[in-house]
Amino acid sequence: MRAHLVLGVSVVLLAIAGSTASHAFASHSADHRLLIVHLDAVSFETFQEALAEGLLPNIEKIFSDGVLRPALTLFPGSTPVIYSRLSSGVANDGPGALGIGGWRDAETMEWVSEFSVRAQLVASVPRRAQSLFAYGWIAFPLAEATIFNLPALLERYRVVETCWFATDTIGHLEGLEAQKASLARLDRTLGRVVHALDLERLNVILYSDHGMSAATEAVNLAAIIRQVLGDAVALASYPNIYLHESDQAAEAARLLGEPRHFDLVAYRRGPSTVRGYLDGYLFEIEEEYGAYSYRSESDPFGYARLGYDGEALDADRWLTLTIDHPYPGAVPNIYRYLQNPNAGDVMFALNPPRLPEGFPQFVAHHYGVRNTDLLVPVLIRGPDLEQLLSEEPFWLHQLYQKVDVSLLTPTFKREENRLSVVFQPSTGALRLDAQISPAYRWRMAGEATVAGQDAGRWGAYLEREVVADYLFRLWLGVGVTQGANDWSPSLRATLELDLGPLRVSPQLSLNQDGWQRGVRVELAFRLGPGRVAVTQAQGQQLGLSYRW
Repeated sequence: MRAHLVLGVSVVLLAIAGSTASHAFASHSADHRLLIVHLDAVSFETFQEALAEGLLPNIEKIFSDGVLRPALTLFPGSTPVIYSRLSSGVANDGPGALGIGGWRDAETMEWVSEFSVRAQLVASVPRRAQSLFAYGWIAFPLAEATIFNLPALLERYRVVETCWFATDTIGHLEGLEAQKASLARLDRTLGRVVHALDLERLNVILYSDHGMSAATEAVNLAAIIRQVLGDAVALASYPNIYLHESDQAAEAARLLGEPRHFDLVAYRRGPSTVRGYLDGYLFEIEEEYGAYSYRSESDPFGYARLGYDGEALDADRWLTLTIDHPYPGAVPNIYRYLQNPNAGDVMFALNPPRLPEGFPQFVAHHYGVRNTDLLVPVLIRGPDLEQLLSEEPFWLHQLYQKVDVSLLTPTFKREENRLSVVFQPSTGALRLDAQISPAYRWRMAGEATVAGQDAGRWGAYLEREVVADYLFRLWLGVGVTQGANDWSPSLRATLELDLGPLRVSPQLSLNQDGWQRGVRVELAFRLGPGRVAVTQAQGQQLGLSYRW
């Protein structure tokens, strides 16, 4: 009797949920989706080389109706620096991460550690994408596996952001040719799912956050700073040097820059002036009403060859003028960085072929102000991104400013509903189970054995998803089950592992009969607004599920 009651209630609830879900699907199906692919540490130059070598046929296919635009990221080239500013659109003179390492907070005078910066970066990406950091650093095949779930994720969410961090790790350790091989691996993986993407309704942005430059000469930064500046230094972390006495900045910059201990050294000379040294040669930048003028007798940046004659240009005009130059947009990039209240008294940088000494010793880096460090590719396509479909270069931190806010706003739909029939031939047991979701990350489940061995057993659960990424979701639940004697409280944990149409769900439960384990395997096929799944449950149980 109890089993029939549980089953009856489940069927009624499923019917209501099914009607609601069908309506929700119908109304939401007209919405366009946005896929954002964060590609780490690939310069515009390297990306163009990969295209020319035929390594990216699937990316070319996806963006055949789109554009490839050059964009300039902010100095210093770093994922935390640019990612912390994409949503706000502010430059490196505004709030956000400041360096490759840590920095000193000007208001509290406390040190912001590199560990804290990395932790904030991980926390700032979408919840289900956070594990992609680990996959991109040490578990490359898992990063590849997540791509197979993009079509299903785009059905559930209006905005899906995936990250390919392997190109940064591999580029640092193995060089640019190995980095291109990793980029080609991403392309091949995208090629396996592109047929399942509704490109007519899909907006896609693929961007690189900063570049990567090959380098051969390792420099011991700490030793040079200690040797040249001695006790004058309070704190130092790339690219900032904090002095005990700020009025010593001019002399410190001269001692580091004029003999070219570092390739670039700069400091704030006054409220609207920055002075520095590039390759040992003095230059000065002045700002007035948002426009920047550059002066130097020796012209170390080489801008005179572009026809520049000392006029004041805003940041966009500087970028347009210098986009094909080895130092694109360096004038506003350097000036604005030093206006950040948390910046050091002296700022410094190494350009290729030099890079900081470290362990393990890198063979490529993105610490300088050259084009291979900071000029990156942005690929754009889609019906809602017309304002971005220009061929003009732009500043990367302004990428999202021309995208409709509603397109960038994530949606959180209720979870998947499911109705299953499972049969065990050896015992004749027939089990029905149902699952409905009242809200995002919540679901209710009921199951009942209606025939054969253990007929009359039933259970009901309320479950909450507690941990998830693009490959797995962990659900914890509480409920009641009828055991061998009577009903009792029950606890349950379910891990759902998805890889394209395949789902494997190990389950562990505890009730009055003790611990129970099982595994459910489903292979799903699309049917209308949902999916039919062939199911194999623990033992020899076989069945069918309908998920929507």
